[in-house]
Amino acid sequence: MQTQRTLARNGVLIAHGYGLKLYVERCHLIVHHGIGRDRETHRFSRVDQLKRLIVIGHTGFVTLEALRWLNDTGAAFAQIGRDGELITLSAPARHHEAKLRRAQVLATDNDAGRIATVGLLRAKLETQAVLIKRLAHLRPLVRVKDAKPIAVADAIRGWATELTPELTFTRMRAIESSAGRLYWQTWARITPRFDRCWATTVPSTGTPQDTNLSHRSQASPQSLNPRSRDPQLHLRDPRNRSEHRRAHRRP
Repeated sequence: MQTQRTLARNGVLIAHGYGLKLYVERCHLIVHHGIGRDRETHRFSRVDQLKRLIVIGHTGFVTLEALRWLNDTGAAFAQIGRDGELITLSAPARHHEAKLRRAQVLATDNDAGRIATVGLLRAKLETQAVLIKRLAHLRPLVRVKDAKPIAVADAIRGWATELTPELTFTRMRAIESSAGRLYWQTWARITPRFDRCWATTVPSTGTPQDTNLSHRSQASPQSLNPRSRDPQLHLRDPRNRSEHRRAHRRP
């Protein structure tokens, strides 16, 4: 595939798929990624505004020279697994202002930190209330503090109104936890459904995992055993010993 010169959007490039390749060629960073025939190859020079390179996947390779290239250009590198787990993260050292860091540390003991915390928590709970209102059919009413049943969105907004700068941080965390419990308990009632058309877009690898589950459930245990399925391995399943003896029995 022809390599193309690419400018990352907002300085961020996301590489995903299988068989990813990150290496340096002629002082340029080469990023090769994709799935099946839908693959792309990008080339970056040191003058390109690459700020972050995010890899989603677990197959492929990254050379040490590529990591050094990212460090020299000040670009951050992160690898995320298919399940969202953070595997690797590296970022160049930044110049921090001492006054700002000192103010952030002391914010937990002054009014400025309490006001900022209340503002952030209120914005978070208000957004949760707006989102959970769209799922009111899953959990119409909820009882809070042995009061009359109310909507989940109204309960979350009620917790948000109780946030004030005069509260302790322990009480603020307790209010956030109570509202979050209602929020995530409602989301837990959603049954994930997948569109059938996705089966036609996922490339087949020719492995038994690509077959229909209904066919596999009707198959015999011998057909599902990898050793009995591949005769080139020259391995026999102990459950098939009787069949093997009958097949090689002398007439």
